[in-house]
Amino acid sequence: MSSLPRTFPLLSCEQARAFEQALFKGDSQREWEAMQRAGKALAAAVERDFLELAEWPEDPRLLVLAGKGHNAGDALIAVRHLVEERPDSHVTILWASDPNEARPHVQQARGELGRCRVAKLEEVVWTTEGALSSPEPEYDVVFDGLLGMNFTPPLRSPYDKMIEWANHRDRHFGMRVAVDLPSGVGDAEAPGAFRADFTYAMGLPKAPIEDERNGEWVGRPELLDLGFLNAGVELPEVQACWLDKRDALRQLQHLRPADSHKYTYGQVAVIAGSPQYPGAALMCMGGALRVGPGLVTGIVPHMLSSRLALALPEVTWMPVAARPDGSLEVEAVRAAHMMASNRTKCIVMGPGLVADRNALFNITRIVREITLPLVLDASALTPEVVPAVLGRHPQAGPVILTPHPGELKRLLDRREDGFDPQQVSDFCARHRVILVLKGRITRIFDGESMIATAAGGPVLARGGTGDVLAGMIGGLVAQDPGNCRAAILRAVAWHGAAGDALATRFGQASPRTTELIDYLPMVLRERIRRV
Repeated sequence: MSSLPRTFPLLSCEQARAFEQALFKGDSQREWEAMQRAGKALAAAVERDFLELAEWPEDPRLLVLAGKGHNAGDALIAVRHLVEERPDSHVTILWASDPNEARPHVQQARGELGRCRVAKLEEVVWTTEGALSSPEPEYDVVFDGLLGMNFTPPLRSPYDKMIEWANHRDRHFGMRVAVDLPSGVGDAEAPGAFRADFTYAMGLPKAPIEDERNGEWVGRPELLDLGFLNAGVELPEVQACWLDKRDALRQLQHLRPADSHKYTYGQVAVIAGSPQYPGAALMCMGGALRVGPGLVTGIVPHMLSSRLALALPEVTWMPVAARPDGSLEVEAVRAAHMMASNRTKCIVMGPGLVADRNALFNITRIVREITLPLVLDASALTPEVVPAVLGRHPQAGPVILTPHPGELKRLLDRREDGFDPQQVSDFCARHRVILVLKGRITRIFDGESMIATAAGGPVLARGGTGDVLAGMIGGLVAQDPGNCRAAILRAVAWHGAAGDALATRFGQASPRTTELIDYLPMVLRERIRRV
């Protein structure tokens, strides 16, 4: 299980155009077949992700903002798949110009949709903001198929007016879907574009979806694999890639050897918790338990162990001396050394810990003295602790940092929000760490390259989900300590997939963080096959 999950290169729009030209070589039939695959994959993704908003109505109202190019064709094919099982659907196609001027494949997709049995199919050409019926209807899903990766700024009429109109219809639109890229987003910085909830990249991810400056327009990016990596066309070398989440999950789906035992799957120790934040320790260890290590040991302040043991009896507990507020004493350092000499393969440290001067001194000692792979989260992510990594033995295992943007800001000593990817990469190279930056897009930096992915979405925007991820990374590293990067990528993909499943079941607002842990085994039950 040691090979890295597959990644896709993040290509500029110019590079993606060159790739598609080399792939299709002007073959109209191959383009049409690819468009059919794209539309079908888009429909399946929208069918799934709409459930984060609501159950599908029997009579959905779908709106397609259609330009002349192939993105409109992808959207029309997707709508056809969605309405085939919903004959009471209402479909409106709002064309930017005369639909008879659209490209041939768009005309084909339009014709196929026109032959579907639906309650209503309306085609309107944009003229003014009053192009649609009055009062304006509400739409469950809106597809942006206006412009594609061939776009160059500025936005011209009527696209600028259509996008402005769409972006001011929050009360009328349920789910906003961008096909490949939001209209108005390209290689150049986008001062304005279609504001999507989900952007589905077709075949290969385009670099603008990862650019944080486009986050307002892109929403949640998702890659729809159309088999382009297997097409035999050479791809350019790039330093930034997009994780194939399905491949990462597929690597976790295997039967264990019949003669294995608990020590086959490693032992992870978690140093966490305080009287104020006992739940952080529980969530971290709960995440670790669910990913399958043979043993999980909790090193916690002595006043917590008996209560925590009732909640997680599978964990072996090692209570250590602490001050009344939970600040760890030197006994925690001795406990870490004991675990390091007793089959432990990884230590996770930080969730819920007190971060006063005394505790930080002992945390810093553990970082410097313990040679096992370490996962540092929450209270262990301070400018006082991280430099200790440079004092570790040259043969020590990797140190993995898991900050959210606020913690990264503290580590980099930045005053302004946001981050510079090159600065983060330089920080990793200078401190010899791997950094998992959590956020709308999760990015994994190792000082040489960056791998990005987006999964889980806003349902993970609640306290404790990062503690779960830290435990998961530690539990998977313990099983494969010689390949920490692969373990990290699998953990990030698994964590996000559980978030996606949780949101489609309960929506984005209502779940509890601990329910995320319960969804971890469920997302591995579906057999995942390569495209």
